[in-house]
Formats: sequence, structure tokens, C-alpha cells
Amino acid sequence: MNSQKKVFEAPPLSYLIRALPGTKSRIPVQACFVLKSSKYDQLIHNIIIAEEVSELHISNGCTAANYYTEGKHISVTEVYVKKTPILLIPMIHNWAKEVDVRPRTGALVGENGNFISNYVSIPVRYSKKP
Repeated sequence: MNSQKKVFEAPPLSYLIRALPGTKSRIPVQACFVLKSSKYDQLIHNIIIAEEVSELHISNGCTAANYYTEGKHISVTEVYVKKTPILLIPMIHNWAKEVDVRPRTGALVGENGNFISNYVSIPVRYSKKP
């Protein structure tokens, strides 16, 4: 008999956000992912593109429902900042201790491009593992 816990995988989620050349966002674009069902692995792959001379603000957050008992939030975000745009992304996450969180972000920033990203995790936790 297998004594391992069964964790069910949710369908992959993602978003593509693109600022067209020369455009400026008047209000932040909001994006949020919520874990609602326990024992699920949430797989996310996002792509953000700021074209030349654009300005984009994204307000991003992720959380789990207060009754959530175990699972994973695994995310990969690709960021492409072309020539001379401004891209601002504050990212606020709120996770219970039962959630295994593995965020990864990679960015390519072009000439005179501005990419500002702040990642905040609430509550702040640390691992004693090496």
C-alpha cells in the first residue's frame, strides 16, 4: 500500500499581458491567482511584454483560501522589456504555511528599459533547511 499523500494537479493557468508600442496604462492591470481547493498543485506560466516607449503597471497577487490545507503554487514569469519602456510590477503573496511556493521570474531588458519588480510574501517565513 502506498503511504504517500495524493496531490491532484490543477489545469495550468497563465496570462499574457502586452503593452503596445507607445501606450501608457492609466490604471494598473490587476492579476491574481487563488488556491481554493486543497491538495492541488497550481502551475502558472505568465508572459509580460512591454513594447518600445510604453508604460505598464501591473498589480499582481496570489493567495490561498483560509481553509486551504496543502498543495503547491509553482509559477514561472517571463518578462520582456523592449527599448525605452517602463514596467512596474509589485507582487504581493499571502500563503499559509501548508503551501509550498516556488516563484521564478526571468527578465530581458532592452536599451534604456526600466523594469521595477517588488515581491512581498505575507506572512514572512524562512526555512531552516540549507
